[in-house]
Parts: sequence; C-alpha cells; structure tokens
Amino acid sequence: VLVEMARTRGPYHSCTMYHLRRLAILYGELDRVDEAANLHAQVMSNFKAEFGWASGATVRAIANYGFALIQQDKYDNSRRLVETATEKSKAHLGPKHPVTLLS
Repeated sequence: VLVEMARTRGPYHSCTMYHLRRLAILYGELDRVDEAANLHAQVMSNFKAEFGWASGATVRAIANYGFALIQQDKYDNSRRLVETATEKSKAHLGPKHPVTLLS
C-alpha cells in the first residue's frame, strides 16, 4: 500500500511521508532497528527537501532519526543529529515551541 501511495501521490506527499514515518516507528518497536533507521533517514531527507528547517515536522524527523541511531549504538551520530534538531528548532520555531522542548 505504501509503495502504491508513493507511486500515485509522490514521495513528498504528506500522506506518504506520514505513513513512512509510522512504518519506521513500527519497525523500531519490533526491534527491526536497521530498517527503522533507514526509513527514518529517508523521512528526514524528504522533510528537509520538501519543507526545510522552518517546519516542526522536519525537526521531529531529524530527532526521530537520531533516536533510531541510538538503537544501533551510534551514539555520536545520534547526539549530533539531536543537537542539530534542537538548534534548528530554537532558531526557526523559538525556544518555547513544543517541538523545541521535545527535541
């Protein structure tokens, strides 16, 4: 279904990206950490390309990818991503925005 959605609506359509993100989260919950991290990386890339840094969805996608890297024991890469997400969120959304506080 997701492949068909991406084909018909496009990889950057909000529904496609939403379901891809949900699938990445599900893979993480099932301990399919490599697949989860790969999907989170794809979602992050898509959100950055489509919405840029000013979107809370982009910041969340970056943070989600960072958290997925923790499951792969890639702590340095994870820390850098989460720090970047926090910095970008503060700069574009403000220090008290809910996305900033959660990142």
